[in-house]
Amino acid sequence: MQVVELLLEKEKEYDSRTIIGYRYGQSEAYSMKEDTLLGEEGFMLAKPFTLFRVICGILFIFSFVGTVQGQGISPAHEQEFMDARVAMEAAQTAKADKYAPDKLKEATEFLRKAERARSAKDDVQFSQASNLSRVVAESAKAWTELKIEQEKLSATNVELQKIKADIQHLKEAQ
Repeated sequence: MQVVELLLEKEKEYDSRTIIGYRYGQSEAYSMKEDTLLGEEGFMLAKPFTLFRVICGILFIFSFVGTVQGQGISPAHEQEFMDARVAMEAAQTAKADKYAPDKLKEATEFLRKAERARSAKDDVQFSQASNLSRVVAESAKAWTELKIEQEKLSATNVELQKIKADIQHLKEAQ
């Protein structure tokens, strides 16, 4: 009740368009227009139609989202798709079909999904599927390279063991 009386009293001093806010960290309200202290109770009066203006602004911004989304595939997303194809070819060249067939299959599925999204002109799905395809294809290539290096290391270890055995035989023969 005190807040209402305080506001009615202060309304006489200020026009109804003055915004009264709460100063955080203090227990006093103030007018942002003149920075005048109003008392211990913090309360906020909004300008007429402020809420209406905010809602209209938000609707105006969201109206562009639909327009942008309906325009088709952007050149940047087309580049992402091409990057995914290049990554796929690099994985196939690295023999990912032998060392990481599951990852290669998953990358291929994402690439197909991107192609379907492109034909449906769904820019968001197209971009997501393209990026996932590229990432999975790069992962398949990296996995393939790791497996190839492991095979080389294993072969080198076998050769090293043979050389050590030969050295041991030569020491024993002397």
